[in-house]
Parts: sequence; C-alpha cells; structure tokens
Amino acid sequence: MNAFPGIVVNDGREKFLIHTFKQKFVDETLLPQRILFWNSFQYNPQRLTLDDAKQLSLYDAHDLFFYNERNKKIYTAVDYGSLIRYMENLEPWEEVDGILFDKELNWVLAFTQEDVLLAVGLDHVK
Repeated sequence: MNAFPGIVVNDGREKFLIHTFKQKFVDETLLPQRILFWNSFQYNPQRLTLDDAKQLSLYDAHDLFFYNERNKKIYTAVDYGSLIRYMENLEPWEEVDGILFDKELNWVLAFTQEDVLLAVGLDHVK
C-alpha cells in the first residue's frame, strides 16, 4: 500500500476530533452492531462512485481530516486531489474504510470497503 498523503494527528487533538465527529454524524446506538462510523451515520447518505467524487469541487478545500477506521488514525489530508489519486492507486485487495471531513464538520465523504462512497452534507458541492 502506498503511503497515505497526509500527516498523522497525534498532538492530543485526535480524541477531540473523533468525539466531535461522532456527535455530529454517527448514531452511537447503531455503532456496537455496525462497528464502522460510515455504517452508522445518523443521516441518510448520498451514494457516490469514485468517478462521482472526482467531479466534486473539493480540490480547493482546506483544513481536511481523514480518519482511517481500520488503523484508528486520523490524518490531516494534504489535499483532495492527492487523496483521490491515493484511492485510485489502491490495489484491488487493499480495502479502505475511511472518512474525509472538513474542520467545520459541514460535510463528510466516506470511502468504504464496498467501493461505494457515502456523502453527507455535500449536496451543495458539484
């Protein structure tokens, strides 16, 4: 697997970021059964493909975070374009369960092991 295009957040903010994210987007009553954040969203997400995600106008977005649900690490995402290239270059056996979100928690884009992306709050972004 190629190195993730971001920097691990390990300065004490990671627990706060995850806690705040869960409060806003995750139905914590579903989490024990469904295990993954993206599978426990409290909002009905829009389903996208990676090609759909490439068309979103997020390439100029700043202050992005990416939470890898498999290794439980949160990263500052360098930029949206690098993240998309990373996802495109994954081998078929490399699965990702990760969540991209902005610092203000206005939206979330989940990359799932099922090759489906789930978007919440991105209706205004096309």
